[in-house]
Amino acid sequence: MVQCHLQVIGSGKGETGFSIILFFDDHRYLFDCGEGTQRLCAEKGLNLFRVDTIFFTRLDACSAGGLFGTLLTLADAGKTRLDLFGPAGLSSFFSASNCFYRRPLLELNLKEVGTDEVVQSLYQDANIEVDAVSLSCEDWPRERDYTNSQQKKPRMNTKKAVVSYIVTMKDIPGKFDPVAATALKVPKGPLFGKLSRGETVTLPDGRVILPSQVVSEPFPGPCIAIICCPSIHYISSVTSTSRLSRFALRNVKDSDGKERHLCMVHMATHAVLKDKRYIEWAISLGEEVYHFLLTRDSLDAPLIFEAQAELLKLLSSSVDEKLFQIPKDISNWKEADRKALDELQRDIMERWSKVKGVMFGDSLLKYHLAPRNRIGVDPSAMTRKLQVDMFSECDGESKEGPLSIDFKTSEGVQSLETSPGCFEDSGELIFLGTGAAIPSKLRNVSGIYLHLYHRGGILLDCGEGTFGQMFRVFGFHELNYVIGHLKLIFISHMHADHHLGILRILEYRLKLDTEQPLIIMGPSELSSWLSSYQQVNDQLFHYVFMDNESFTCPQQPIVDYLSSNIGLQVETVPVLHCFHAYGIVLYDNVFEWKMVYSGDTMPCDALIDAGQGATFVIHEATFESSMDQLALEKGHCTFKQAVEVCKAMKAQWVILTHFSQRYSKLPVIDSLSDNNLFVAFDLLRVPFSSLSRLPSLLPVVCDQFKDEEGNHSCEPNGVVE
Repeated sequence: MVQCHLQVIGSGKGETGFSIILFFDDHRYLFDCGEGTQRLCAEKGLNLFRVDTIFFTRLDACSAGGLFGTLLTLADAGKTRLDLFGPAGLSSFFSASNCFYRRPLLELNLKEVGTDEVVQSLYQDANIEVDAVSLSCEDWPRERDYTNSQQKKPRMNTKKAVVSYIVTMKDIPGKFDPVAATALKVPKGPLFGKLSRGETVTLPDGRVILPSQVVSEPFPGPCIAIICCPSIHYISSVTSTSRLSRFALRNVKDSDGKERHLCMVHMATHAVLKDKRYIEWAISLGEEVYHFLLTRDSLDAPLIFEAQAELLKLLSSSVDEKLFQIPKDISNWKEADRKALDELQRDIMERWSKVKGVMFGDSLLKYHLAPRNRIGVDPSAMTRKLQVDMFSECDGESKEGPLSIDFKTSEGVQSLETSPGCFEDSGELIFLGTGAAIPSKLRNVSGIYLHLYHRGGILLDCGEGTFGQMFRVFGFHELNYVIGHLKLIFISHMHADHHLGILRILEYRLKLDTEQPLIIMGPSELSSWLSSYQQVNDQLFHYVFMDNESFTCPQQPIVDYLSSNIGLQVETVPVLHCFHAYGIVLYDNVFEWKMVYSGDTMPCDALIDAGQGATFVIHEATFESSMDQLALEKGHCTFKQAVEVCKAMKAQWVILTHFSQRYSKLPVIDSLSDNNLFVAFDLLRVPFSSLSRLPSLLPVVCDQFKDEEGNHSCEPNGVVE
């Protein structure tokens, strides 16, 4: 019996991009692979290893931001082949990524959907046939001449290559009727089996029994339409394409008027979903059609990473509720924001009221397509809502952390500008990702936000999922301000777990239309990769790139540029990890603190020299102390080596991070006797005024992970880097 279902993995909200998986017993098909895809699959126990075919609607961060992280993980797990289909530019997208993606044992068959014909027959196997529909901006205004105009040229262009997919399942064989077979005096046993498999049999009396005599008529395979409509300027292309009409989507050859069951997945904006033309087209597809609405411009996401939320709940209640704040979701929104969201969703559903089967598609929602008697929605796998008591102390409002302010009010900013000129009031550290190599349930890949309050902020590395982690820290209300006032992104090296999240940050800033360009510091390869990505997606990111090498011996005028823009002196240090790997030293001209961030490195004398007398050091400690040989081979530090490096710097405070994902909750800590040491967790939020408290809290943290025998729950879990 054929069993098949469609499941939303990433809904486009919060920390997830788009990703949808089509399950058959013998095959998995993935449509888009946005940010957070592999972490979601790890959290929910979904196995991507059996995916052999991936289709992309677009090549932006929301649709393809999780691709390279997923490919690296699949390749390292032994995957040998994948077929990838996508818009024009797919090959260039991969060519631009050669500087960090190298897995020759994973054969990739790339096929681009051309723009010379609107509809193309793209793929076929024993389960499905796939047609690609190229969509165009048919009613986009003519390009203006900005050469001699004072009006700004838009940096964001919606005229990107966009592809929708029509997936038609092969007809499903009819069901064997044992009653009909018995009536024809077919003996039970092997002959029953042959007939049920569609084979003709000859009875002992010489009669020939055809399968059609004992098997019901084949069931026309359902049709699944993955429609990507990123703006209202694509609506006319959707509604006018004949392949997207009711007849083309639901027609069954030689069916005597039968129609295929149709499931529609709409990847669109709120503006598209409210547009009368788009809704009328959806109505025209007929009844008994189910529509899933996935929105790319909504942040109303439930807490999909429940394991992370539960861990933070534990640490908040047992260690410190201000250092470990519960991730924000709609439960933390202000009443006015919740009301606005409710009104928006109610408005959309009222406009779609003439469409009988329609709902917003959230992560993990399933839709069964076969067998026939199971067709329909299955919400059983969806993330549960965390218990109300988790947020009861919030009373519906966002909990205010140390020095937290309402960024939307000028009074809040002014209060910081006039605060006493002391070190404690000058900033905070927020750990967005503290795991190595791949994301896990509890630790995302590398990312640290240095929050300087009214002076803006700095990202130290930006692995995939950094945007989503920032959303969970700051919530809907403050996110725009924080990203809009981001001053600098430092990328330590070109390993995928340290830089892939930069795309979604840059694309989100385009929507904010910030005046001041973002400064990006990184290896020279990063500049080439960003330029190539912009060409593929027809975008113009708003940033100034500076090569890390330029800051190894800072010269004018670069020093003055950074000093005047972010108030910090910056020095980069080549470290011992891979080609063009750097650590960074920051010195605050105003508050006179010194910070060191190691990036990924083995023990490095140059970093020790540059970091002498540091106020605080954030250093990688990937492996436990007994694994010094593996650390040497991988270019990393053990816990003991990292501690020794920081002691050699004479650092005042030390926070260790970048732990191997083999340590599911806590790294293997050698000793709790160090009086200046702490270990980082995802979403740990440390105001400078709390740095001195951290060492005394480490034993309390460790006590939360003791097993029944009193041992710490920090043993290796078998993850291989």
